[in-house]
Amino acid sequence: MAADLTIAAVIPLYNGRKFILDAIDSVLEQTRPPQDIIVVDDGSTDDGPTIVEQFVADGLVRLLRKENGGQSSARNLGVAHAETDLIALLDQDDLWYPDHLAELVKPFMKRKSGELGWVYSNLDEIDENGLMTSRAALSNAAKTHPKRDINACLRQDMFVLPSASLISRAASTSGCRATRTTTCSCACFVPATTMSGSTGRFRNGACFGTAPPGRHAWRAADPSMQGSWCGSFRMNRSVVCITSVT
Repeated sequence: MAADLTIAAVIPLYNGRKFILDAIDSVLEQTRPPQDIIVVDDGSTDDGPTIVEQFVADGLVRLLRKENGGQSSARNLGVAHAETDLIALLDQDDLWYPDHLAELVKPFMKRKSGELGWVYSNLDEIDENGLMTSRAALSNAAKTHPKRDINACLRQDMFVLPSASLISRAASTSGCRATRTTTCSCACFVPATTMSGSTGRFRNGACFGTAPPGRHAWRAADPSMQGSWCGSFRMNRSVVCITSVT
């Protein structure tokens, strides 16, 4: 039954002590809580993992550890350990509004889950201190939204953030297969192997969908983040708060 769809929240972590507590709290405050919360420590050198361990001790979060390999590889490890119907991605310095999951799951509940591969929302932009800098950022971007297929994403900058996304695990179980990245790849999740012919759809014929307006907040990257977690202008310029799907 669509109403019984299960969700796992996957949060990659690297030297994110400054924001990780707020990120996890935003997941725990969801009106539709996820069935699983997975934080993947990508070789942090700060005490971010120690902060996460308090939630592990309370049985609220699973903490996975790996050598530093980049944000995409951390996401993929989390996805590989998830056993839910849907995967909700959240970057360590972003926040979800309380109804984020409740809103993004609605399109999946309106049709057979196998037909829909990816739902994403608009987003609000906040600065490093959590102050709002832009509402409904996708509406103001010089890009076409909503995306309807993968080909549309490949033709131009996607500007679809992981933290704004809810993805069917059945439609895209292989991730981008990255085990190490040298730049931030905030949209590198859907591999070429999930496309079918020229349709640009996910494997099994799954397609894109959109939820309400901004249901999430996007924050500027922490300047202390280095190496494989830096290098993308888009990732370094701000942070986002998701509100709803469009």
